[in-house]
Amino acid sequence: MESRIDKDQYDENDLVTLQIPLYSPYQLEQKTFERTNGEVNINGKTFKYVKRKVSDGNLILLCIADNHKTVLKNAKSEFGNGVNDLAGVAKAQIAYKKVLAAMTISISVVVW
Repeated sequence: MESRIDKDQYDENDLVTLQIPLYSPYQLEQKTFERTNGEVNINGKTFKYVKRKVSDGNLILLCIADNHKTVLKNAKSEFGNGVNDLAGVAKAQIAYKKVLAAMTISISVVVW
């Protein structure tokens, strides 16, 4: 996903805007966005930073949802619960199958 973001191979309509107030005097204003790296997790969903700028005392981040990473994190959590028998044996088997499915998705996305 990072290489596609670096090459601007994403749909602008998929970007989500996060606006964070900066409480620091004498902030430099930026007229244009610059490429940035990082990620944030909001309500269990992972978003990758694409661009940022500082404007009117706010940090403005343009992010894109990383659905693949969200699936992997959820599968990891379910697998951990299953291994520790927090969900019961039947649910552990389902969680294990989800982890295997997520790994298969991971390999296909990386190769793509």
